[in-house]
Amino acid sequence: MNEILRNRLIEIAKRKRVATYSDVAAPLGLDMALEGDRSTISDLLCDISTAEHEAGRPLLSAVIVTSENGAPGSLPGEGFFTMSSRLGFDVSDHFMFFVTALNEVHAYWSKAGINLVVQKKEPTSCPSQSPSQCSGLCKGARQPPKT
Repeated sequence: MNEILRNRLIEIAKRKRVATYSDVAAPLGLDMALEGDRSTISDLLCDISTAEHEAGRPLLSAVIVTSENGAPGSLPGEGFFTMSSRLGFDVSDHFMFFVTALNEVHAYWSKAGINLVVQKKEPTSCPSQSPSQCSGLCKGARQPPKT
């Protein structure tokens, strides 16, 4: 897991903010204009959220959204929802799932005392949800986000 990226996500969550893929990719030397780098950031975010989920914490990558005209957009990339579904969450309403997941991660990391629970469904693949045992979980969820 990329601890530099994870620590950056935690700082964003503690401040109850969101950031764009480009905001977190640039410090890692990744260029969101390059498809390979978009795939890399997607994989890194998936790995982090999978590990957070396994540790009983909220999906930390919920703080990362697409950009619209250089400003944060309204939702994460499609890979976030694919990964979340594979972890057992009901993502049928993307917007409501995102809002709930974002509130949950902000509450957890800011210690606001509000712990919303995202409704879960049965996992559709990889019963163990362990990145080491199920390396395809994040790879299959990857749909490079737009910059």
